[in-house]
Amino acid sequence: MLYKDLVQFTPIETVIQLHDAENESAAKNLVETYVISETMANKLVDLVFPQLQLDNPQDNKGILIVGNYGTGKSHLMSVISAVAERAELTESLTNSKVKEAAKGFAGKYKVLRVEIGSVTGSLRDILLAELEAALKSWGVSFTFPSADEVTNNKVALIQAMDAFREKYPDQGVLLVVDELLDYLRTREQRALILDLGFLRELGEVGASCSFRFIGGLQETLFENPRFSFVAEQLRRVKDRFEEILIAKEDITFVVSERLLKKTDKQKAWISDYLRKFTPLYKSMAERLDEFVDLFPIHPAYIETFENLAIAEKRQVLKTFSLAIRSIFNQEVPENEPGLISYDHYWPMIQDDPSLRSIDDIARVIEKSNVLEGLIKNAYTRPNLKEIALRIIHALSVQRLTTQNIYLPVGVTAEYLRDSLCLYVRLPEENSTADFLLDQVQVALKEIIKTVQGQFISYNPENGQYYLDLKKAVDFDQKIHERGDSIDRSDLNIYFYDALQKALNLSDTTYLTGYTIWFYELPWNDHNVTRPGYFFFGPPDERTTAQPPRDFYLFFLPPFLEREIHDEKQPDEVIFKLTELDQEFETKVRQYAGARAMAHESTEYQTEYTNKADSAFRQLILWLQKNLIEKLHVIYQGVDEPLSKVLMQMRSTASQNLEELIRLVGSHLLSPQFEDLYPDYPKFKRLRQPITEKSRPTAASEAFRTLFGRRTELGFGVLDGLSLLDAQNNVRPENSPYARYFLKLLTEKPAPQVVNRGEIIETVSEGLQPIEKDLYFKLEPEWVAVILLALVYNGDIVLNLNGHDELDTSSLERSLTRPITDFTNFRFYKRPTNVPTERWVRIFEGLGLQPGLIRDENTREAAIKELRRLVNAELDQLGILQHRLEEGLRLWNEPILTTQVTYISEDGIVVASDAPEFALSLSELQPSLRGYKQFLDELSKYNMTGKLRNLRYSLEDIDDYLEYRKKVFRIKEMISFIDQLQSDTTYLAEAQANLPVNHDWSQRAMHVKSKLLQSLRRFGKTGEGFDLETAKRELRTLKNDYIKVYSDLHQRKVLNAEEDARRQKLYHDPRFEALQALSSIDLLNHGREFESWKNRLAGLLACPDFHERKIADNPTCPSCNFRPAAHPEMLKIDAALLLRQLEHQLSQTLINWRKALRANLQSETAQKSLAAMSPAERKPIEEFLAQSDNEESLPENFVPQAIQALRGIQALTLPVDSLLQALKAGGLPCTPQELQQRFNQFLSEQMRGHDAGNTRITLNQ
Repeated sequence: MLYKDLVQFTPIETVIQLHDAENESAAKNLVETYVISETMANKLVDLVFPQLQLDNPQDNKGILIVGNYGTGKSHLMSVISAVAERAELTESLTNSKVKEAAKGFAGKYKVLRVEIGSVTGSLRDILLAELEAALKSWGVSFTFPSADEVTNNKVALIQAMDAFREKYPDQGVLLVVDELLDYLRTREQRALILDLGFLRELGEVGASCSFRFIGGLQETLFENPRFSFVAEQLRRVKDRFEEILIAKEDITFVVSERLLKKTDKQKAWISDYLRKFTPLYKSMAERLDEFVDLFPIHPAYIETFENLAIAEKRQVLKTFSLAIRSIFNQEVPENEPGLISYDHYWPMIQDDPSLRSIDDIARVIEKSNVLEGLIKNAYTRPNLKEIALRIIHALSVQRLTTQNIYLPVGVTAEYLRDSLCLYVRLPEENSTADFLLDQVQVALKEIIKTVQGQFISYNPENGQYYLDLKKAVDFDQKIHERGDSIDRSDLNIYFYDALQKALNLSDTTYLTGYTIWFYELPWNDHNVTRPGYFFFGPPDERTTAQPPRDFYLFFLPPFLEREIHDEKQPDEVIFKLTELDQEFETKVRQYAGARAMAHESTEYQTEYTNKADSAFRQLILWLQKNLIEKLHVIYQGVDEPLSKVLMQMRSTASQNLEELIRLVGSHLLSPQFEDLYPDYPKFKRLRQPITEKSRPTAASEAFRTLFGRRTELGFGVLDGLSLLDAQNNVRPENSPYARYFLKLLTEKPAPQVVNRGEIIETVSEGLQPIEKDLYFKLEPEWVAVILLALVYNGDIVLNLNGHDELDTSSLERSLTRPITDFTNFRFYKRPTNVPTERWVRIFEGLGLQPGLIRDENTREAAIKELRRLVNAELDQLGILQHRLEEGLRLWNEPILTTQVTYISEDGIVVASDAPEFALSLSELQPSLRGYKQFLDELSKYNMTGKLRNLRYSLEDIDDYLEYRKKVFRIKEMISFIDQLQSDTTYLAEAQANLPVNHDWSQRAMHVKSKLLQSLRRFGKTGEGFDLETAKRELRTLKNDYIKVYSDLHQRKVLNAEEDARRQKLYHDPRFEALQALSSIDLLNHGREFESWKNRLAGLLACPDFHERKIADNPTCPSCNFRPAAHPEMLKIDAALLLRQLEHQLSQTLINWRKALRANLQSETAQKSLAAMSPAERKPIEEFLAQSDNEESLPENFVPQAIQALRGIQALTLPVDSLLQALKAGGLPCTPQELQQRFNQFLSEQMRGHDAGNTRITLNQ
């Protein structure tokens, strides 16, 4: 069977140009030959076509079509633009769903196609020039303004489209631009920003007119790292475009449906053909349909194309066409899969001059040619030579799939087998995927051997092979040779080097020249670590380590050729690897060779170091995998495999080798630790064990926790030393350690002391001396914490250096001292006796039972009572201080006087707002501060031992108790203020309601002054203040106010009946007549009617007032009547004013009628009337016939009157100016003088006015 018999081959070897679609027949061919995958159909229907519709305007966007060279991008753009231009081409579309959706825009566009070449102009200038020329060719005359004449380009585009629509009202303009990315790559930063701004405007303008834009790109623009410096501009462009990606699935569909279309019969033959090879290749069976559709192209060929970093230069469909053409007339091989994969592409790359001119590709070609030459000439396995060459080609292509061709990234042997369908003739019984994979791996190893490791590398951590372009030396071979040259006994040195890293041991050993380290193991039952040594080597080679520690760990050399001497000591644990195989030795030699080469090489030290790191990881992986089986543990002569030891342990969870060593060592040595330290404390409350390094910090935290600076670590230490009770209170008597140290003191006669040397001994001298207490074997830090707890409890006084002594009073001041000051103490002694007389004075002054303090047996109760009272009074002091700082106020006045204003004349004070009796905050603060200081000091005496440390004399105590009396007086004054607050708040608002000169207001001011002075005097001197008398006086004043307010309310506020009369006036015919006449400017020039309405509206009304309404609030809640706010209302009763306004309403109407009558009969008005029609004159004639007492007006009178009176002006004389003119020259004066003054004033006011047409009125 020939390949040509299995496919309907339609080669795609020409490059489609966008302008091809301008020819009608070419356009039809382009539409007919474009195959549309289901994925592409969905993109067209859902994303592209909605942006092209014109019938239903919406927020239309631009369209960007992204596809690499040869993926059909230009073909797709040609199809869309052809259908947009010619409606009949929809019938040629190959997908029914796309055909139906395209009818919404088909034939509705004039299309302008642009391919931007090698030009330097801006994107705006290029495209607008093309558009302007296209418009002209379509018979539309429009010139775009230059860039420096516009603030944005959308306005010009919209104007251009308006001109276009005048000639083509039912069509739009579609601008299609290909190879846009090539152009944008050439632009420098500032120009690119302008270009992207214009591109954004092209996407935006579609929402405002019938212009649409489609652009073609080789790569997505928005995630392209080359344009990261304009990320913000790209983000704004992205918001206005829909981006359509031509994906691998689309290319696959084109290949299978157009390039390599097959009949069902052809597919059946290919399926049977490939099925016999599916056992050899992973996933081929699952993807068989895909293999059949693409046959003879391997699916991996397309996948690799997608990943190639030389996207700009590849022609996918053209490449596949050439590949098929090369085998078209050949026989399909019978015994191997006849598939073409991506290795086939390598010769094309080699033969392409444009690709060879690219530096990175040239480097890969150069190194690949070297490898290919070596394989052709020196490969020693002829049966694998063909697949070896295919592998070199495949790795060369794979090298170009990364942006950085030097990355250590490649493919596995399994991937090469499957993605290339590598084939070797196999025996029938071994025809499996695994056996074929073995053959591929043999081929790869032989390649590396043949090329001596040059330019090809293998990563054992992930199994990947890759072209290593910098690898001119076969590092692996050099390492292998150097490792083989190392003596077997010397391998121990390199193993220990790796083990040191794995266990995170320091580069600096404990002793120079010996592989010994200071080490710590967890003692889990006590939550601490114990110090010891870790030695690489056998016990019989160990040097004497000083000072002696609690344990010794040994790790035997794996390549030891002799027996060891084990003394079976209880503090020694030995680890040894057993039954080691060749794999282990190989890994150690690989690590040793790499380490040796890294040390010896000067040129490639970094490369060998990296190789050593990789070999180290491989060695550690072997250890982790085989440790349970290979590691043995020897303790006191008993040799057991690690697996058996782990079975005896409670916890075997470990993350790595280091944790495993610590777990096993801790498990075996814990009984030894218990024997050494039977009374050692257990720190069960701590989350982490206390190490040698952290012990001083832990002790310091415990010291701070004694004084309230509490931490979990501090509590955990105090609890471990048994110094706390169940409620976390410090109770040294509960601790066996504290009881023992206190017993040493009490057994001595006073005034003897306990010296440091009596409880702490030096276990080992040297640079790092070790000290422990003699009885419990505790470290000095724990001894210090215990002694400090005894000081805190008042049981001892601790002498630090012969001079400084710590007792309960000075202990807190020592918080900042380093812990070493306490661990190096000199001695401790008994404290002094309790000063009973002074404590009795304090208890009596505080109102506590002095008997509690006198009796030694009740002093615990005395301290409890003292602390209760001190805490309570400290809280009260805080409240008092806050109240005083906020400011005490009563009756809207401050009680405390802080600032006083003085008014002076000629240096003499003539006035002041200083109260008769002043009380300031500064006078009260000393008592508050003094008493707080006293309470703060008393709060420190929280245990009986501290009572001895009282530092106040009797005189001091009396002074502080005097402060207390003053504080209590302040507290009582504030209580008085709080109790009077309600009544005085009421009276303060009541005062604001009545005029200042009212009798009640004067009396209230007197009561207020007297009350405030009395309170200030009490706060300052304690002179008696009668609260009940003050309350009675305030209540009397309040009751009198209610009577006064009620009387005023009755007289100055309209009741319900009177308010009804007022409301009736708004509907009175007289009111309506005046309202209509007020539009005649001649009548209302002085605003007389408005003044009347304001007075009527200003009357207050309250329908349901009674005295109970102001029992709690001094202002009527219904009408909010405040007499002081309406002083004019106090001059006349509301009912009388209402009657006056009723009378004034009638009088004003009569006066206005008379004025109108006179003016309508004037010469000016008569002339106007003569010019009016009879119908227009009729209302005026009816008005003139009415009497002045008539309340209604003739229909349509007002507008006719305004017309008749046109030309007659009103002149308002200001009354204030008139009075000043009449007084000018002095008063009294003669009638003639007064007449003369008036005439002169009137003459000045009339200047510029016609006397015959002017009417005088007053502004008041």
